[in-house]
Amino acid sequence: MDATKTLKIFDIDGMAKQSIRDHHDVFQLVCFEEEPLNVLVLKTSSYNLELRDVKDPSILLDAMYSPQGYEDPSLCKTSATTFLLATWEDKPSTAAEYEIIGDKFGKLKREINIPLKHVYGMTTVSHDDKKLLVMTSWKEQTILALDYNTLDEVWRLEDVECDGEVIHPHGICSDGAGHLFVADGTNERILTVNADGTGLRKLTDTENNVSKIVWIAP
Repeated sequence: MDATKTLKIFDIDGMAKQSIRDHHDVFQLVCFEEEPLNVLVLKTSSYNLELRDVKDPSILLDAMYSPQGYEDPSLCKTSATTFLLATWEDKPSTAAEYEIIGDKFGKLKREINIPLKHVYGMTTVSHDDKKLLVMTSWKEQTILALDYNTLDEVWRLEDVECDGEVIHPHGICSDGAGHLFVADGTNERILTVNADGTGLRKLTDTENNVSKIVWIAP
């Protein structure tokens, strides 16, 4: 059996652009493809963070071992040059925000205390001239939105039902137009909710051949 692992990069039309053979398992990645950066941040199964060139991902620019306590973190992009790591713990979580400077990982920018256990997915979304940091915990059956700057709680959906089933939110993303999309992995469906926490509804379920979905991207 060929056990070679390959990371493939596709364009929006589904055409393969680049690939890296003999690569570690990639758990998550975020793309910084606007000025001033042109890089990928990869989180691998060996708990490393890798910084790679978008145009040629075989080029490793920098690497960093996940800080202590962040060995199995959630990862999300928070600005054109920053990303956030959140811990997966059975207690209120913490998150560490790092800046990318050129083709290198920068120093820790700030640490955030999150009133949520087992953070699984994270994203940012704009609402009422505010930037929100929205995160999920399938163990706590919660979607939580904080003000990105002040870290005040803005809204929380906890133990709520959608079409008669309690949600178990996993991965989450936003579309840049004030909508959030949530992978409800346990119930094998994709949900959507507005940036203000209203309008929770089902987009897909097993009838749409969606199953075991835990990560989602716009």
